Amino acid sequence: MIASRLVAPLAACGIAFGAAVAGGACVWPTASNPPTLQTGIYTLKTANGQSPPVTFVDSTGRTLRVVADTFNLTANQFYDQRSAVAITPRGGTEGPIGPFVVTHQTYVTPSAGSVTFITTLYGGSVSAFVLSPTSFSLQMPDHSSWTYEKR
Repeated sequence: MIASRLVAPLAACGIAFGAAVAGGACVWPTASNPPTLQTGIYTLKTANGQSPPVTFVDSTGRTLRVVADTFNLTANQFYDQRSAVAITPRGGTEGPIGPFVVTHQTYVTPSAGSVTFITTLYGGSVSAFVLSPTSFSLQMPDHSSWTYEKR
């Protein structure tokens, strides 16, 4: 049996515990929302840990030596991609470095924390993982990972 002098303090503790649980002190935390990208210019920083220039074989079999690459994300989920690229046709020789531009395309967010660029230098749509509000990682068709950071 509980001593009468302990009943009041134990009752107060019980009431406080009940109020804390009901008031939300014991509510399980929820996962934070994944980051969304800010608008602005994102520059290629690394491709599989290497700084540009980097090479890539596109969907048509051309070898692209990418010297610089940027994505400009604008309002309403539009983007422009601007690159400086030397292209080697399949079985050919490398051409001079020149501009490659994809203008005013829409990007989609198929799931939280991801972005899909519909048309790219790399031959069709490419998915990206949002790393932070100012960086993303493209998942290339050859399974390499290219990281872009906001200027």
